[in-house]
Amino acid sequence: MDGTLIDTELHHAKALRRTLDHFNVERDSSSEDLKKRFQGVADDKVFEFYKKELNTSVQKFLEIKNQKVIDIIDSEKEIITKEIRNLLQSLKLMGLRISLITASERKVTEFILQKEKVKELFDLVLTREDSTETKPSPRPYLDALNFYKITTKEAFIFEDSPTGLEAARASEIPFAKVTWFSNRA
Repeated sequence: MDGTLIDTELHHAKALRRTLDHFNVERDSSSEDLKKRFQGVADDKVFEFYKKELNTSVQKFLEIKNQKVIDIIDSEKEIITKEIRNLLQSLKLMGLRISLITASERKVTEFILQKEKVKELFDLVLTREDSTETKPSPRPYLDALNFYKITTKEAFIFEDSPTGLEAARASEIPFAKVTWFSNRA
């Protein structure tokens, strides 16, 4: 979702910076640095990276970080581009089933889908909490195949991050690396 459907990688990085500040983690990492370092990485893995400095539980870290990202996204007028919205609507009109497989938490994912009024375009939404493993494991994609009872040749993945691309490759589902947000400020 983040970086593929919507350009929220910097929003997540800003929320992470604010979360680290909340816990008084003093590092010289700007939001841009955090974006580069943790693009596509699930928040529980980010927590592991800072665990010794945080002095809190993963649940509390996620709760605070998720609220900060929601607050940041809520301040934006619109985060799904017209082109992405048109693509989703066109795929739906073609009769294709659309799934959203994300390493984001359900709370953030649901907020974004509701805010942007696109939830109805997805036949399946799998978040980090819905699978036994998260990207870079192929498990979330394999769970989607199982849900639809289809083979790898009957699915297609759009991915942007190294973590997501690793998961897509390992799933053996055909995929494309998308870069439509890579040149944006």
